Amino acid sequence: MTNAEQGGERIGQLVYDGFGYAYRIRECASPTVDPIVVLCGVYQDVHSYRRFDRYWSDAGTVVSVDLPGSHATDPVPPEYGYELQAAALAQLIETLDLPRVNLVGVSWGYAAAHRYAQANPSRISHLVLTGAALAWPPDVRPRMIEGLGLLDANRVHDFATMALDVILCLDPVRPVRNREAIYRAMSMKLNAITPAEVPAYVGVTRRTIYCQPTLPGGIQGVRALCLTGEHDTMAPPEGTRAVAAEIDGAIATTIRESDHLAFQERAAEWTETLLRFFSDRPLDGLDYLTALEHAGSATGTGAPARPSAVAGGDPDGTGHPR
Repeated sequence: MTNAEQGGERIGQLVYDGFGYAYRIRECASPTVDPIVVLCGVYQDVHSYRRFDRYWSDAGTVVSVDLPGSHATDPVPPEYGYELQAAALAQLIETLDLPRVNLVGVSWGYAAAHRYAQANPSRISHLVLTGAALAWPPDVRPRMIEGLGLLDANRVHDFATMALDVILCLDPVRPVRNREAIYRAMSMKLNAITPAEVPAYVGVTRRTIYCQPTLPGGIQGVRALCLTGEHDTMAPPEGTRAVAAEIDGAIATTIRESDHLAFQERAAEWTETLLRFFSDRPLDGLDYLTALEHAGSATGTGAPARPSAVAGGDPDGTGHPR
């Protein structure tokens, strides 16, 4: 394990099964909640969460993580699924000696968070899954396969255009806060992908397309909140409800006037929601949330039928594409 201190934060490096990954810690001297561990989204890295320090650094220690196989860490071969990320997360939590954590899985990061919580419920104080779905909408997966071909052909600018169209809700009829600013920031990031970075983006995209994010069996014994933007077109609200239905007692809701990147578009509201949840304060009456929905049993009739694996995907649920 290697560490570097800078500006009140600590950047660390770990290796699991030969694959390096990174984390960032912002310590809280007088925490009121258990440590918050954030698993970054697909095109983020540990530095993306610096902007949230002003919201939650006084409440608890925050650890943001780039798990193996993200675009910002060592590339991971496609035969590895999300089980590698879940195992690396377990290593991180043990290495940092965190008895219990508030675990947050953002978009792509939700798969590892779900799997870790399923296997280690006693280590979870609260679980938040944001921008999560059991399966992509029918129109999204073909676009992502198209994007994979664009990356393979080194057509980065075309890939960026496709990715923005898939990730963001660009329908002007649907109001999304800070849409233009988020679009510009994402466009700059994706259009700046270098040839050396393309293999990492290919790996992330391939895993997103072909690997089943969760394992059967649901989650029991964990307080969970599943949320996304009300106009999320990549992991729409019905997908969030399906994830929540497999977690005993989970709450599902959406953030108004936002999409898949609700945590960026309405950062203050997203963070306030999480902090309330982590401190067991009520979420009722927040005008930026839609109605709270309480899911059924993870093993009973409250959970809908799981989607079947897609052709060439993950038929055995192990995380290994064929």
